[in-house]
Order: sequence, then structure tokens, then C-alpha cells
Amino acid sequence: MLVKAGFSPCKIPGGIYRGIDKATPSVGANGVLLTTDKMDPSVVYNTLKIIVDNKKFLSGVHKIYKKWKPKSAGKGLGAPLHPGAARFYKE
Repeated sequence: MLVKAGFSPCKIPGGIYRGIDKATPSVGANGVLLTTDKMDPSVVYNTLKIIVDNKKFLSGVHKIYKKWKPKSAGKGLGAPLHPGAARFYKE
């Protein structure tokens, strides 16, 4: 099943890319930040906090971030969360 491999069917909304005004069927891939258990939990926590706190800015960098939902970002990854990420998503 494609979803288990980190891919899923999706549609790229019209207007994301110049010259493509209609929604376009595509294959979606999850964006994932990876680390090891050796990274300081506060670094992971603060990295996630910076990303989420700057969602508005990221939406200006790429329109796809307007649809990104931080509350569901740490779910269904198929791998354990780093302790710093677990703390962030718990809060």
C-alpha cells in the first residue's frame, strides 16, 4: 500500500505553481525531520517550536504550508518520536 511507504495520492491545488491554475493529481510525500536519540531533546523541541511558530512565514515561502496542520504533523509516522518531539506534541 502506497500510504505505508510515506506516499499517498494527492492533488496539488491550482495556483501553487506558476502557469498551473487547476488542481493537478499527483503523488504526495510526507516531509519528515529525522534525528538520532543522541540529539539533545531541547534542540528537537525548539526546532519544532520555531517551525510551528513561523507557519505564517513559511506560508509566504511556499503556498503549500497554508494547508499544513502542525497538530497532525507528528502522527502516523510509523517510527517512534524523539523525546523532544514527543514533549512538543504533548504540549
